[in-house]
Amino acid sequence: MHVLDRELDLVLTWGSEGHSTTTAANHLGLRRRLPTIIEQAVREIIVAWTSDPARERMGVSHPVSFLTVRAQPLLGVSRPFVGVLLERPAGGEVFGKAARSFRLSPRELEALALLLDGATLNEIADKMQITSSTVQDHIKSMLDKTESRNRSELLAKVLRPRRG
Repeated sequence: MHVLDRELDLVLTWGSEGHSTTTAANHLGLRRRLPTIIEQAVREIIVAWTSDPARERMGVSHPVSFLTVRAQPLLGVSRPFVGVLLERPAGGEVFGKAARSFRLSPRELEALALLLDGATLNEIADKMQITSSTVQDHIKSMLDKTESRNRSELLAKVLRPRRG
């Protein structure tokens, strides 16, 4: 669970242990943000919200097949905030195992998820806010890391059930 201000900067984060922490970036004066694809999903949800958070309802988005983003308006003492909950459906651990097994970066996983959703290179580039040649670089890197000859083999290796 994350709490964002209206500019979508991270204010608080709840870890899996169930306790809240103020982000270190706030103490350092740095802007700390959610990954681009999640931030875009939150923006799509809150775009229709009015200036009165008490009248708004939770919104849901599915930016990629293995992730549900829920955004809820929160009333703060001095200003409104946005609560963001990220949920993975059963089987979403496939990406975690792939990341660990093949040492895939978060951006490579993001490109992989969009590939699995059937997105074209240009669509992936638009969603990730990068160029299509950078998407190709991510795909080439994943092919190398998985020792795959093509995208089909890459997807088969990543989705193959693994132990541990």
